[in-house]
Amino acid sequence: MSELGVSANSASIVRHYGFLDGLIIDEADRAEAGRIDIDVEVTATWMRSLEDRDRLAASCLDFASRLSVRAEARVT
Repeated sequence: MSELGVSANSASIVRHYGFLDGLIIDEADRAEAGRIDIDVEVTATWMRSLEDRDRLAASCLDFASRLSVRAEARVT
């Protein structure tokens, strides 16, 4: 992000990529969630084991599904 002149924090990334519907952030960045104007999922993103990867993948898929349901509700 530094090459783009964008601060490496969640709120700045969301502003830079204005097309995002949601963002997954790590538990360590939980305090940033309130400064983000889109849906945020806070979860552990460190993947130290296969179980960590599976848990994060499941969390991402669940979040994407919830975003999709919200988007459909706005259309109808």
